[in-house]
Amino acid sequence: MKTMFNFLAMVLFVVMFSNAWAFNLATGKEGGMYDKVGNYYLPKQTDKRISVNCTNTIGSSANGELLKSGVVDGAIIQADYLAQHPELNVEVVAELYNEYVFMLSRKDSGIKSVGDLSDKNKIAIDRADSGTQITWNSFCAQDKRYKAIPTEPLAGTIAQSKLRSGDVNAVMFVSGLGGSDITRANQAGEFRLMNVDDGDFDNAKYKGKKVYKFVKVDSSSYPSLFPGMFNGSVETIAIPALFVVRSDWASEHQGEFDKLYDAVQKMATVIQADQKKMSEGK
Repeated sequence: MKTMFNFLAMVLFVVMFSNAWAFNLATGKEGGMYDKVGNYYLPKQTDKRISVNCTNTIGSSANGELLKSGVVDGAIIQADYLAQHPELNVEVVAELYNEYVFMLSRKDSGIKSVGDLSDKNKIAIDRADSGTQITWNSFCAQDKRYKAIPTEPLAGTIAQSKLRSGDVNAVMFVSGLGGSDITRANQAGEFRLMNVDDGDFDNAKYKGKKVYKFVKVDSSSYPSLFPGMFNGSVETIAIPALFVVRSDWASEHQGEFDKLYDAVQKMATVIQADQKKMSEGK
């Protein structure tokens, strides 16, 4: 009887997973949100019918190269990377969540917005292949005067240390709500969250659709980054993190693409609910 039970269980297993197929996904740094999308969120929506094979990278730039070379079937990527690389043939499956442009200055500097920066200032914008650099390049494309501002390839604690010492006048980074850099800056108590409110940035588009969304960051989220008692919010930019697949892969795997599409739509709903809870401090 036990032998028969084991045999039936094996048959059931084979039947359940005989239609399983592999999907190769470029994500991001291990432990980061892109990585979590591929290794945590997506597998929960596939009912094990899709084997998600994740490749960790530095982010959007590397993911774009892997898509171009056909090494991966899909990727998670910043919307403004696609705007800068219209030659990349991909299908946008879903907007997963928003990343935000955070810009910091010292409280005593008088630099309150991106428009206050000039060629006499210096800004830390992370390494050349970073997502932050992608966004800075986009800003420069929309408003040429930003090209004259000196930049330094610094990020994280070293960038904030240089801001504290005056070696740089501002720090910029692209991050989700609750990211380590913005949390650390809030704890430091020495910096100001700048407005990223240049209307020219609204001109960035991908396939005719605006890439950026102007949003408010409330002082309740990061109270020490708002000097004074009545600065209730700053304006900044939200950048959608997109789930994309290669157009040729989608055409050649229409049945699989349909299943993946459904799974990613469900996943996006879950991620957005989790992000909302985080923004509300729950």
